[in-house]
Amino acid sequence: MRLLLALTTLLIAPAICDTPPGRDAILLSNVNTLTLHAHRMTSARRVSPIPQLSCAGPSKKICNLYQPEVMRCTNQGHDYDVEDVQWTCKADLPPEFKLGATDVICEGYRDADDKWILKGELWS
Repeated sequence: MRLLLALTTLLIAPAICDTPPGRDAILLSNVNTLTLHAHRMTSARRVSPIPQLSCAGPSKKICNLYQPEVMRCTNQGHDYDVEDVQWTCKADLPPEFKLGATDVICEGYRDADDKWILKGELWS
């Protein structure tokens, strides 16, 4: 009987761990595309909203010259961990500009290390 109980617990545990903590929770790996807007704020559950899109160029002068209004990012799969998503991002830019490194950052749903995120709480 103990063996059956232990085996049942082991089989059920992964299913419980993969259950969303709320209706508004999603795994980042399940997000196919992101559309980020320069003048919109992120959704917030645990932290204050911040702009969805912000420039962090090599100098503030470059960011002041031009900032994209909209950027669209596509999920390209993952590296080491299923939640280590790699993104390809595109935006309409003048010919003298190009996108450098793009970091997609999200806050965990329950805490900073949670693999579940709040829908709409992504920023770049």
